[in-house]
Amino acid sequence: VESIWHYIFYEEKSRENLSQILFETFNVQGLYVQDQSVCSLYAMGRLTGCVVDIGHGRYDIVPVHEGLALSPASRRMPYAGEDLTTLLQRLLSERPGGAAAQLDFAIAATIKEACITVSESQAKYEESMRIGVEEETHTLPDGNQISIGSERLDLGEVFFQPGLLGLDPNEAGIVDETYSAIMACQSEHRKSMFESVVLCGGTGVTKGLDSRFQDELNQLAPRPVSLAKPPEYLPEDTLKYSAWTGGAILAK
Repeated sequence: VESIWHYIFYEEKSRENLSQILFETFNVQGLYVQDQSVCSLYAMGRLTGCVVDIGHGRYDIVPVHEGLALSPASRRMPYAGEDLTTLLQRLLSERPGGAAAQLDFAIAATIKEACITVSESQAKYEESMRIGVEEETHTLPDGNQISIGSERLDLGEVFFQPGLLGLDPNEAGIVDETYSAIMACQSEHRKSMFESVVLCGGTGVTKGLDSRFQDELNQLAPRPVSLAKPPEYLPEDTLKYSAWTGGAILAK
């Protein structure tokens, strides 16, 4: 679905056809198409920053300056929440006996959202893999129970080691890609980018991701990194739905 929307909204000819249909068939009063990264910044009450939006099928890293997405510096990774669900299915199917081999994708996605955790550091992750991880029990819709142990840390580590998905072991993780995107901006814009990083999207709110992401980006950045938070008067799940929230703000 995301691919279809991207084609509709970003291909010039498709935008023209969309506009024609909306105005002539559905009689809309007005139409304004905006990049979702800009909308996410609006939700934070900002116009400049670097948006790291981790969704279902991919994640985007988009520097934005004064409400304008800087496309040449942007990064797009073709994996995200959907791939983590597939990885969970594979990891469970590889257990002795393969008891969870037929785990439905939707059920696996629900379990993933409930259990995925990011380790404090790569060293902590490796230590946990060595000494073992306490298991969590989840009840399936049919009443059976399934235990999730090291798998929940494997899922969280993918953000920093994409090789766990079977990709090139040298594939850059989310921290390196964010740093590269910001450094690709003009030097006078980098300070404001590092000071206003927005980590958002359905998968972007994974437990522990924000603290490790900030810690590791601080190790690379020439100045302190700040993660932007939504205003207190907005709902707690604003980061999860920041693009929609920003779009609503823009529509007003």
